[in-house]
Amino acid sequence: MDQPTETGALDRFDSAAATRTGRRPNNEDAYCLAPELGLYAVADGLGGYEGGEIASDLAISTLANLIRARRAEMDRQPLSDGTERLTYWENALIEGTRLAHQQIVDRQVGSLAMMGTTLAAILLVDRTAVVCHVGDSRIYSLRNRELKRLTRDHTLYAEMLARGFDPGEDQRPIYANELTRALGGEGNADPDLARVPTLAGDVFLLCTDGLYESLHDEQMAQVLQAPSAQEACDQLVREAAEQLGMDNMTAVVVRVLDG
Repeated sequence: MDQPTETGALDRFDSAAATRTGRRPNNEDAYCLAPELGLYAVADGLGGYEGGEIASDLAISTLANLIRARRAEMDRQPLSDGTERLTYWENALIEGTRLAHQQIVDRQVGSLAMMGTTLAAILLVDRTAVVCHVGDSRIYSLRNRELKRLTRDHTLYAEMLARGFDPGEDQRPIYANELTRALGGEGNADPDLARVPTLAGDVFLLCTDGLYESLHDEQMAQVLQAPSAQEACDQLVREAAEQLGMDNMTAVVVRVLDG
């Protein structure tokens, strides 16, 4: 069980992760559990064997290192205003994501030329979850047994729906696999951000598409009511694997124990 941190103020959290390769030859997902930073993240590598794995690891390590450096900076010169602190951490997430993007781009040579990754993260600050994401890895929240998606996929399919055009279920797999934003990709790689106030009993799920594509929302909501974060993670990836999903599947669960 995670201990209280300055980043999480007086809240306490129970967090865990689980991942499976699925029917892929290797696992290109990566995740971060850093309760001492209040940081939790998942990344889904793109670009095939080796490339995707390197990109997702780079994204996770770069973001964690940046947040760690900013934590040390904050400890030396703390901000007393809550709004200023949230803005500070939002800017840190943007900076860390941009730095991760550049680190990946700088290594896109030879067999790694096409590598990239998604990234989805939450930073727990002052009873608030700062949500950050690029790509189609997702973040959900469960409150009072109601599951809510906190991110919108950066895919061509999601963009079409947002513009009021539904290409139909038979075309969904084609457009849903076309990312419009990713770290290491061309064009915009900046993250979308949101602030979500936390309450005791809230549960957050960060997951890659191999997990949520294999499970219904009702299944995920039911599993997230498990007594511990580890039980929830293990059951989520087990049930996803039982659906014979092709892709890697990763779940990070964070439970707010008290406020």
